[in-house]
Amino acid sequence: MCDSELVGEAAHVRWCERCDWNVDPLHRASGPLGADEQASVARARKLYEVSLAQGPEGLPRRGASFALFALVLPLFAFHLVALVAGIVVFTGSSSLVWRFVAGGPLVLLGLMPVLHRTAHADRVVQLVPDEHQELFSAVGNIAEALGARPPRRIEVSDRWLIAVLADSRGTLEIGLPLWASLRPEERRAVLAQQAYSLRRTRNLRRCFDVACQRMVALWATASRLDYTNRRAGGLSQQMRAEWRTAAHADSAAPRVTQRKMLLRWPLEAWSRLVARATEHESWCVAYRADSAAAALVSPDAVAGAVSVVHSAKPRYEARESEWRRNLDANSWWPRMRELATDVPASERRRWLRSAELATDQEPFGAFPPDSWRLAVVNSHGASSAQSTFSTTSIDDALSAPARRIASMVIDGSSNRRTR
Repeated sequence: MCDSELVGEAAHVRWCERCDWNVDPLHRASGPLGADEQASVARARKLYEVSLAQGPEGLPRRGASFALFALVLPLFAFHLVALVAGIVVFTGSSSLVWRFVAGGPLVLLGLMPVLHRTAHADRVVQLVPDEHQELFSAVGNIAEALGARPPRRIEVSDRWLIAVLADSRGTLEIGLPLWASLRPEERRAVLAQQAYSLRRTRNLRRCFDVACQRMVALWATASRLDYTNRRAGGLSQQMRAEWRTAAHADSAAPRVTQRKMLLRWPLEAWSRLVARATEHESWCVAYRADSAAAALVSPDAVAGAVSVVHSAKPRYEARESEWRRNLDANSWWPRMRELATDVPASERRRWLRSAELATDQEPFGAFPPDSWRLAVVNSHGASSAQSTFSTTSIDDALSAPARRIASMVIDGSSNRRTR
């Protein structure tokens, strides 16, 4: 810490603009990386350097999908064979026992990729276009400006995100806490980022990507593997510990457990290959989406949105903690709507500076480090037009869905989708 005077008003973080002391008091440095993770970071840095030198449009586009398809093709074949075998047994066997004992399970096994659904938010309200015309119109105009089709559905939730869901329907989920924390132009920038993703949902390749991702999610869930978080080098320490536990179990259990482990080890290696095949795709899309949003809105709006996502969540958590002391469904949204107001300029500068210093690289994370994203936006982002974007009436219309979500929070209900 230097001798400069600290900035920051009462009830906000005090920090030094000269030496960046206490700019991010919640930051925790990540642990040492393994050899494979260091290699992943090196590949990610090459992408970052290409983005700085040539712009996001110079990044690769198609490699990840073909690599992912090569990895899931055997799984597609497995489920197809199971489906065909089940249909043959179910229709060709004269015994009802064989039909329902063998044919039925095989048909269900073959249909699992279709029946499986990725877990989304627990508390979700689907918006009706007739009741939220301004929001649908705003999203549609932004999507049209970027050459995309508008989403078929818009849902609101209580999560800290605004994202296009990984499904083939082009569903846009708007997390009300994050939406309330953004200023109008920052909201427009975030919607532009997601509209870029929507541009990718309305073609054959996107449906193909969704099918591959659904297959990966199905097998990752079934085998209890997290292919997005490979934090240990080689075969994971957890797998080795499970093997030692299986070897010292009682009675006949060791043989059974070790056989399961012998199945899980190939799945572990497969999950690492999936992570390797998909690690660059989402990062490249993030760079391009930021560039498209900067061109449509402004680089400052994109930078502000990235900084809010990175740093403003504790402000929302504190506000929600106050609300939980006196639960009232009618007061939740009015309190949330105040998140973007009365924020001192020094606090917003701290958020932005914190994002600019966020250089920790999660090798298989969904997004590049925020500092890299901001550097690319500032290097190649150029606004082509400026417009006033008012969201007051949109927020007014969101009062009823927000009240329903607050009621779900109070009741402790989940897994409900209402209109």
